[in-house]
Amino acid sequence: MLLFLVIVLLSVILAYPYASAAILKFRMLRRLIRVSRSAGYRVHKLKPAACLSPNRSASYDLLIGKEGRIFAIKLWSAYHRRRTLLLRETGRVSERWRTSDPLRVRRKAATSVMESRPRSVPRTKLPESVAKKKGLQRILLVYPSYSEIRVIRGERELRLSSGDGIFDKRLLTPTALESLLTEKGETDKFSENGSCFDGKNRFCYDFVSK
Repeated sequence: MLLFLVIVLLSVILAYPYASAAILKFRMLRRLIRVSRSAGYRVHKLKPAACLSPNRSASYDLLIGKEGRIFAIKLWSAYHRRRTLLLRETGRVSERWRTSDPLRVRRKAATSVMESRPRSVPRTKLPESVAKKKGLQRILLVYPSYSEIRVIRGERELRLSSGDGIFDKRLLTPTALESLLTEKGETDKFSENGSCFDGKNRFCYDFVSK
């Protein structure tokens, strides 16, 4: 009986980050769909349970569009929100975090930096009929968000912010996307093919996913 309780407890602890992210993502999507429809957009779910979509899936999760403007949304979630997401030129991603040694007796516990093994991310695909539409913007919607998102280029690391271009997408928070949806004019400067953002103090990374 004790062994069973231990197994259940460990299962709950391991599953909690993923269940928590799914619930937060579900609430965010519900609000996003409501805002989109009130702004005159049509919403098409490409997956029946987008809140459960894995980060490394090869397809988009949501299409939001109206005449002359369409947003293809790829969801990405931080299951551990204190971690830093690292993006590489090769298209591989990993996570970095700090950990402390609880067995140290000293007043200040020693901390060390850990990093997960880099994993490849497949190129996200759209149906051909959608990919050819004018006014298409490919969005990487990160929620829940990481402590930081950084891109590694050579020996340099640069921090990304909402609005920056990465791979063939534009990195956005839910709040930033809602602002775009409720704009009356086409004020954003992201190119139609989704490959660059040329606003001031913005980065453009045209990396190739492999």
